[in-house]
Amino acid sequence: MLAVACAVLLFALPLGVAALRLYQEDEEQELQQLAAQVALSLPGRLTGTDRDPVELPRSESDTHIAVYGPDARRVLGAGPPSGDAPVQEAAKGRADTRRIGGSLVTAVPAGGSEQVRAVVRVSSPSAQPLRRAALTWAGMLALGAAAVGVSALLAVRSSRRLARPLEELAHVAAEMEGGDLTARAKPSGLAEPGAVGHSLARAAARIGELLRRERAFSAAAR
Repeated sequence: MLAVACAVLLFALPLGVAALRLYQEDEEQELQQLAAQVALSLPGRLTGTDRDPVELPRSESDTHIAVYGPDARRVLGAGPPSGDAPVQEAAKGRADTRRIGGSLVTAVPAGGSEQVRAVVRVSSPSAQPLRRAALTWAGMLALGAAAVGVSALLAVRSSRRLARPLEELAHVAAEMEGGDLTARAKPSGLAEPGAVGHSLARAAARIGELLRRERAFSAAAR
């Protein structure tokens, strides 16, 4: 059982870390794809009027989309009024993704790398991949506990199966010691206890034969 628990632990630890990294990479790719889609849908020219020039796509409640001009000033959407580091980096023509505070932020430029006409910023809580990984870890923990439980049950059954023939052999040996040479162990189906039982039976038969001869000799001597 201890070996099974160690095997489950050694298997689960690297798998849990790999699951967390996979969820983090998936979250980054989803944000980058969303930002790229918004960037492609932007018009050729943005204005800072009260009416939004474009309609941003709907997203999850904890995912925020904002559009910035080339000067890193927000034009529409939900985000800081002045562009942060990812927005400033994207304004130079390079997409950027990083963690800022408790958020995962990605910024994608709209337009060519030499002439950026807008920047799309998308952010979501950085703890979201951790929550997904926690659900996976909980499932792995349940499966690991089930595996250890099954191994413990099998170990108990196996120990009982092995202990029962040995207990019977001990009982037969005690009866022989008390003088009952006819005591025999029942077949257990196991090789080792069966061999011991046969040895005890042969020994009892030999002792019985010796006693018979001794009694016959004593009777003849009288």
